[in-house]
Amino acid sequence: MKKILFMLIALSIFTSCKNVDEKYPSFHFGTVEYYPKFLFCESKLVKLEKNFIFEFSEDAKVDENCFVELEFVDKEGKQISTDLMRIEVDGKFLDENIYKVQSNSESGKIIFSFSENAESGKYQGYIKLANHKLDRFGNQLLENGQQVEVMKWSIYYDKQWNPLAIILFTVGCFFILSLLFWFLVLRPLLHPHFGKCRKSILVMENSQMKSQFNIVFTGARMIVISNQKISQSFFDKCFKGKILSIVNPYFEEPLKFTPAKKKRIRVLGMNYMSTPNPMPYNGTAEIKNIRKNVNLKIR
Repeated sequence: MKKILFMLIALSIFTSCKNVDEKYPSFHFGTVEYYPKFLFCESKLVKLEKNFIFEFSEDAKVDENCFVELEFVDKEGKQISTDLMRIEVDGKFLDENIYKVQSNSESGKIIFSFSENAESGKYQGYIKLANHKLDRFGNQLLENGQQVEVMKWSIYYDKQWNPLAIILFTVGCFFILSLLFWFLVLRPLLHPHFGKCRKSILVMENSQMKSQFNIVFTGARMIVISNQKISQSFFDKCFKGKILSIVNPYFEEPLKFTPAKKKRIRVLGMNYMSTPNPMPYNGTAEIKNIRKNVNLKIR
């Protein structure tokens, strides 16, 4: 009488045994890890390796025609496509994920892997005797050609991000968060901008009006009135805010306006004196150039 006993010796297999029911035990084999290629960082597949121990009866060992075919099927009992999961034994991939074991075999190293197109998650099913020339499996009598499920199995496929992608994603997120923190928190504190405001300026010299122009303060962080245009770099404008440059020949000495608290405008400039200072968004003010006989009325 031919007999076969089937077991797994890897310690991780023993400790991962979920339960043993009346028919067959259930084992979690472990995890297959994979991440795809990204830029110059190549893909990597960490396969899962397990050792199987086979113990045939003495009658089976001396019978050269005695064998058993172990098939890995899914939880529905259907054949698992090799396009999804691959099983490798002795450096060769199994056809249709069926492992043929001769009765003179004592052990086998089985390596599990998944296709890069497979979805990440838990895969499970059964190991069944697909074909055999045996009289008995363990204590179970077998009929000729009888297919028997002998074990439940599960493997987790962990499809990860490429490490380079993780680094770039982390750096990108940090950069975006830094920009958001700058534009939403720090920039308003360090470089405040004018709210909605519009002013008309009259230039008076010796009590006669020499010039009149309007200024839209809204959105600018500074207003500069000078007899020549003030240049501003793109990055300064982008990260600190717009400086509005107004050219007027009566302003040989630049006059500057910056935001102040409580919707007011601070007046800056050599030889300029403003009443009041800061002046309100809504209201009038008078600015004198103490070096020249020039007065500015703002309303």
